[in-house]
Amino acid sequence: MQPYHKKLPPNAQCYHTRPNPFKKKTKKNMKKCISKSNSIKVIRELKQLLECKICYNTMTSQIFQCKTGHIICETCKEQCQSCPFCKQNIDTRSILLENILGNFTVKCPHNNCNTKCKYGQMKQHTQICKYKPLCCPFCNNKVSSDKIKEHLKDKHKAIIEENIEENKWYYKNLTCTLLQYDTDLTWRPHIFVSQYYYFIVQVHITKNMLSMKINYISQEENQPTCSVKMIGQSYACHASFKARSTWDTCLTASKNKLVKYRNDNKDPYFTIGFTLHT
Repeated sequence: MQPYHKKLPPNAQCYHTRPNPFKKKTKKNMKKCISKSNSIKVIRELKQLLECKICYNTMTSQIFQCKTGHIICETCKEQCQSCPFCKQNIDTRSILLENILGNFTVKCPHNNCNTKCKYGQMKQHTQICKYKPLCCPFCNNKVSSDKIKEHLKDKHKAIIEENIEENKWYYKNLTCTLLQYDTDLTWRPHIFVSQYYYFIVQVHITKNMLSMKINYISQEENQPTCSVKMIGQSYACHASFKARSTWDTCLTASKNKLVKYRNDNKDPYFTIGFTLHT
């Protein structure tokens, strides 16, 4: 005997095949809850956890940790012999955190730079970033590029010549008293600022000699070519060279040949010149 089955209308659906509106709504609400609330909160907290606890910048290169688990960035590790929190050795890289951070978009840690890119690309960007800190050649402090002129002027009493043009000579007169002329003396540094370079010229006088040394700081990797002069009453010396980012003595001369005297008084003086080549 065949089992009895009640015939259903054509548009009717079996209970088991009918969609469950409650199940669909619950799944949708859960997805919405995770994507718009919890996940954003988790990502925000993760980014905060991945900040260096010393400089408070987001890690952009290798991440190091001590035995206790405190994490610091690669830059701060070079300046710390041990963990500043627990004094443990910092000799382990946190590969797990580096892999987690590799999926994040991070902001450049340099002031005034709004560049954002993947964690793995940030190290390359920071090396060529035009806002990266510059190393002061006098005190070796790292100073942001937008404050380097004020730093040189206020802390090191530099005389700044801004917006110099290429292939144009700029001249400065240096003077001293007769008493200073017979002793060792270093004049205030002169800074010649172009679009990408800060050229630092400083002159020193000793018992018999005048010497000029030059240095430059820049975010650019290419070495610029420049020329300098020291001009006296009946003698002048000149040099052209590729500048280096370390102090380099470029000119020396006998001070008796170079020094001139003003007509109104007997204070000795001479002239220095600088130009940047294309």
